[in-house]
Amino acid sequence: MGTQMVYAVGAMPGLLKKHGKRRVFILGAGFNAPVGMPLTADLLKEVHAVAARKPWQREDGKAAPHGMADWLVEVLDWYYPTAGIDHNAIESGSALESFDLEEFLSFVAATSAMQHKTQQRWDEQGDKFTACLKSWLGEAIEREQRKALKQLPGHYLKFASALQDSVVLTFNWDTFMENLLDQLGTAYAFDLEPAIHSGALPLIKLHGSVDWFSLRLQNGRKPRWLDLAPLGDSFDGIGRAKGDLLRYYEHMLTPWIVIPSFDKIFQLLNLGEVWQLPWLWLEDDLEVVIVGYSIRPDDYHSRAFIYPRLVRGSRSGALRVKVIDRADNEAGRDEVRSRFAGVRDCEFFFGGFSKEAVDFIERG
Repeated sequence: MGTQMVYAVGAMPGLLKKHGKRRVFILGAGFNAPVGMPLTADLLKEVHAVAARKPWQREDGKAAPHGMADWLVEVLDWYYPTAGIDHNAIESGSALESFDLEEFLSFVAATSAMQHKTQQRWDEQGDKFTACLKSWLGEAIEREQRKALKQLPGHYLKFASALQDSVVLTFNWDTFMENLLDQLGTAYAFDLEPAIHSGALPLIKLHGSVDWFSLRLQNGRKPRWLDLAPLGDSFDGIGRAKGDLLRYYEHMLTPWIVIPSFDKIFQLLNLGEVWQLPWLWLEDDLEVVIVGYSIRPDDYHSRAFIYPRLVRGSRSGALRVKVIDRADNEAGRDEVRSRFAGVRDCEFFFGGFSKEAVDFIERG
């Protein structure tokens, strides 16, 4: 393994530049939050609304009055017995004031992993509740995305139209970028090698996507409505949905997404090879533009491959780093700056992703 790693590190510098790539964009939730896409902290209310539309039977065989939302509240109450979380608290938003969705998902992931202790690895989608939760999250994202795309400001398409010399790494589950690129008629691929060979834009989705589902069908049966296109050799049994995405969620399929728990390692491994090389792509003479992604100190997996590269690359003069984030006061700006401490000559834009942010990117 050590020899293989030395070979990879020696072979990668200059790869992107050789193929005409001079920029790497790293996108987080702040990229499309300005048009109404929910941040992690806002997802509980949307997830609850989705779960409430799904019928569910209680253990006594009677239909749950709030559908699967009753199950969601039961699990929330299990982990937070003193918080008083109920349907009204979620719907009114009062439950969100002190609720940490990432902490909750971490509890769920830990329980799911322990319940699968007899298996060699964690199940592809976790236990039944985790799988359903991912489905509710995926549907909530898709529904909110449809609203956002109806009020799309022009600078989003302007941004997407200028990516021909770029690689895009995104931590977002939504298909916002795909929609922009489809509108422009721009070809894209989800892995670097096929993208470069075909001349397509590399769109690397490090936390999966709401339109990715398992190609492994139960009993080998394929429903007539199901239409999945394989993603390629780098992905382990994952396909991309065609047609109306909500149809897949009406059938409660579980999307291939990495939920924001503190320990994501099992989920990342189940994505196939997508996490094996991106950290090496930053070994080049590049401009790195980080949009709406704050590299939180507790996000160990992404921080491990991004932050050291930015620090060392900027100090060697190879990487030029720009950060676009939203910070409305000096305390907020200081917090963002602290997360990129050590990155030499890092440039910041604190107005969020906007027309002015695109101008900031284009200034070179």
